[in-house]
Amino acid sequence: MTQDLWEIYQTTCFVLPEQTNLFQAGLCRNFAIISARNPEGKEQSSHLNRQVEQSMKQWLNKRGYDYSRIYGCSPSLDYVEPSLLIDMSDKATATKLAAKFKQNALFWISDNQLYLMPCSQISNSKVNLGVFSKRIIQANLILEEP
Repeated sequence: MTQDLWEIYQTTCFVLPEQTNLFQAGLCRNFAIISARNPEGKEQSSHLNRQVEQSMKQWLNKRGYDYSRIYGCSPSLDYVEPSLLIDMSDKATATKLAAKFKQNALFWISDNQLYLMPCSQISNSKVNLGVFSKRIIQANLILEEP
């Protein structure tokens, strides 16, 4: 992963669809945001991205994890990537899951603090990005699933 990409990840904001209730209901204090899209930061077809995300959902369902849709996006909303908000209390499991699906990084939320965490020990260090709720964009968007 390039330093430029790592810095772009640090600017990520989030859009919670109306149907996303996991965070809003306060069902979890610790959770992960992981995308299955574009493994290793390489753009993939919509079809492949949907297949990989479906595999991640199956993995989560098999192990009893609750999850909801969330979108990671640029502050200007020029780039939007569907992701999953996962009720997961263990950072190590979250990191292994993101690595299993060949992601460069994941977002970890603990007590409303947002952290960017690399999936590889040899890459960048965890970064505290501040208050998670301040990164939520109130957007009345109809986001199409690519």
